[in-house]
Amino acid sequence: MANDISGMIAAIFMANYCSARKTKWIAIGMLIVVLSAVIPASSTLFAEYPKPTFNNYTEDEQDRNYGVCNETVSTNDEAESAGEYAVRNHRFYWMFIFGSLLQGIGATPPGIAGSTYMDEIFSQKAFGIAISVLYVIAFLGFPISMLLGAVYLQYYVTLDPPAGLTIRDKEWVGAWWMGMFFPSVAVLFLSFFVGLYPRQMPAA
Repeated sequence: MANDISGMIAAIFMANYCSARKTKWIAIGMLIVVLSAVIPASSTLFAEYPKPTFNNYTEDEQDRNYGVCNETVSTNDEAESAGEYAVRNHRFYWMFIFGSLLQGIGATPPGIAGSTYMDEIFSQKAFGIAISVLYVIAFLGFPISMLLGAVYLQYYVTLDPPAGLTIRDKEWVGAWWMGMFFPSVAVLFLSFFVGLYPRQMPAA
């Protein structure tokens, strides 16, 4: 929702004041998108993650801590510990809200100025093909990101899991930030080349 609100405001600005040097605004938008991903992802450097508790029980105690359907029944100490972690990490919530606002702003220039720039440099027939390819690539980005996310979550969030902790344990936290970091590096690299595009192609 935050990115929708900021995107609407950015669209009004783009439609009225950014008709010149479209490639420059596209590159700036791409850089803002990079920031919108890096800021939330950087929270993992400061967040605290629950420590494994599976070594704190004897074999008999582990049996008593399993309920219906083999679900682990948390003790009061575990619940309080999880609550403390949640309270301390709640301050990073605003980093995600701010990142979402930046995402709406950054995604607007490529969407508005990008399609307009393509209309200027392609013929009427070629423009239809180009814009179709663009939207197909954008559509494929969602399932590809889901598949990559499943791969990233196989790794522990700090890339160095505590001894004995496996992906089957409830304390496992996947490396969710990889899904933001690696695409950001690619977008950052491409933004410099996009910014070098001329205002108008010679053949246009």
